[in-house]
Amino acid sequence: MIEDLAHHVCEAAEAEDIEVLRTACSALIKGLSQENGSIDPALALEVLKCLRKWRRFGDMRRLANAFLEDGCSEPRLFHFLAQSMIEAGESTAAIRLLEGALEIRDLSQATWGELKAALGRVWKDRAVRCRGFRDKLAIEAIRESVRHYREVWLTDKPTFTYQGVNFVAMAAWDGGFALSEQLRAEASEAAAEIVEIISARPEEERDSWASATMGEAYLGLSDDANALTHYHRYVKEVSDPFDLASTARQLQQIWSAGRTETGIRLLAPLLGKLGVSEGGAFSVSPEALERLAEIPKVRHEAILGNIGAQTHRWIQSGLKAARSVAMIRRNDTPHGTGFVVRGSDLGLEPADELLVVTNAHVVSDPPEKNAAHWEEASVTFELGEGKARDQSYRVKKVLWQSPSSAHDVVVLSVEPPLDSETPPLNFASRLPDKHKSPVYIIGHPGGREVSFSLQDNRLIDYERSIYDDPQSVAPCRIHYQSPTEDGSSGSPVFDESWRVIGVHHGGGILPMLNGERGVYASNEGLWIEAIRRAIKATRK
Repeated sequence: MIEDLAHHVCEAAEAEDIEVLRTACSALIKGLSQENGSIDPALALEVLKCLRKWRRFGDMRRLANAFLEDGCSEPRLFHFLAQSMIEAGESTAAIRLLEGALEIRDLSQATWGELKAALGRVWKDRAVRCRGFRDKLAIEAIRESVRHYREVWLTDKPTFTYQGVNFVAMAAWDGGFALSEQLRAEASEAAAEIVEIISARPEEERDSWASATMGEAYLGLSDDANALTHYHRYVKEVSDPFDLASTARQLQQIWSAGRTETGIRLLAPLLGKLGVSEGGAFSVSPEALERLAEIPKVRHEAILGNIGAQTHRWIQSGLKAARSVAMIRRNDTPHGTGFVVRGSDLGLEPADELLVVTNAHVVSDPPEKNAAHWEEASVTFELGEGKARDQSYRVKKVLWQSPSSAHDVVVLSVEPPLDSETPPLNFASRLPDKHKSPVYIIGHPGGREVSFSLQDNRLIDYERSIYDDPQSVAPCRIHYQSPTEDGSSGSPVFDESWRVIGVHHGGGILPMLNGERGVYASNEGLWIEAIRRAIKATRK
């Protein structure tokens, strides 16, 4: 009976009906309690691999927990459970789980290597979230990630080329930020060794990751031509959505592939094979959002998770809002995101002038660290109507700004003047309910095309003492769970009605708000009403 129930879960994981999958998982969990003894470890792993393949991470977590509680002693279950936590942004819990699993006696070398690689991944994710915002945490995370990947690689290089190439990637991404020159030189040598090891391996003995591993090693050697050859081969060989999305994420986050001609050529076939979900779990393109308006709700959920019974009108409203989301460029290079507001909505004159809002750490005068000077900055609108779509707007002056240590916002006047082809966004006067209400982000993640962050989004918390005091002009931080990347800085954060509630400015492992002790993985923005209060206070 258990085998039949398990195979039904695998069949449902591939299908588009999420409710059928949830029902199949519930039936399997119920069946576990009715059988003598725990589930066969091989069968348990087969089920979890199916769920991971189709990126059903919530169900993967649920079943991994159920198998462990049922007494299955297979250590690799901890790997799958940790992966589901990592995908949900629960890095601290995943680290503790994996460190505990590594204490299990008599681990096989292969399982030890998988657990260490998962630790490398979770620390890598933390480094990506924190760098540029929480550099002390980022340095620790980079060093920990490299430590885990490198230890496995040095243990058995021919076996652990995957861990080795992640050592290469992290050292390249670090660029001297946290790692010594000696360690980075060692990583370059590792890239050459990986190419040599896999090249000497017969084709029939190469696993599904071999071509991607070779491609990434060639990136570490700055050999773009060979990298393209091997990544394109990988796309032809692999159809697993989890593997493809993982590869796309690595190219985007670590190799900044969306920002170079070669990188775009690397990503294009990957994203094309992934289909609707651009760049894996991060964002959805305008074209993909348009297609969602024409398909059933259950398909929405299969692609994005449960975003609710959203209508064609709701999707069109989101696309309309995206017309007013700008790419901020620094000397014509993508540098961040901004959005259009009316002067009167912020208490600025002239009241009817259309202005652009972004972060002070994106553009400021004088420029903060890594920010563009206003004279270097320009603004473009990918989805603007008419001439606005092709127009580049030069920043004319800074009308108001608050440093990144405060509201982290700058308000820009541009020329030629903006008009009705880029209409101002509307503001929400209040924040939605915590934990219950979704929030959405439209921006330019990784400097790519305008994209919608719709998955796994919810408001976590906000600074209540400031929010509740109408006289306060202090910054009011809001925390939310919403996938973002570099380039999302300055994006508008929306409520369910596509009204702006905040300006996104960063994320990582952040201290909890309102005096609560502890940290969590979160994104952070500044409440738009608090920004408006501060501007009005300076204009009195």
